[in-house]
Amino acid sequence: MSKWTPGEWKVGERIGEGNLTIINKIGFNIAYVNQFAESFKDKKDLANARLIASAPDLLEACKYALRTFKDSDCAKRGLKGWEACIVIDQAIAKAEEK
Repeated sequence: MSKWTPGEWKVGERIGEGNLTIINKIGFNIAYVNQFAESFKDKKDLANARLIASAPDLLEACKYALRTFKDSDCAKRGLKGWEACIVIDQAIAKAEEK
C-alpha cells in the first residue's frame, strides 16, 4: 500500500490569488502550488503543477522501465544500460523514501 494518494492526479482550478490545486480523480485536493509574481509572468506555477500532477504516472513509468531493463539484463546494454538502471532506481527510491 502506498503512502500517497493513488493517481490519477490533474491540475485543478486556481483558487484565491491564483494558486493552483492538484486534485485526484474524484476532485479532492492533493496539493497546492503557490503562485508568485515572477512565476505568473513566465507560467512556472502551471509547469510546476503539471509536473506534480504527473508524479504518479512518472513513478509507474520508472518502475515499468526498471523491470523491463532488468528483465533484458542491463549488463548486456553495457555501461549506459547500468547507468540508466541506477538513475531510474534512485528516482524510485526518492519517491518512495527508501
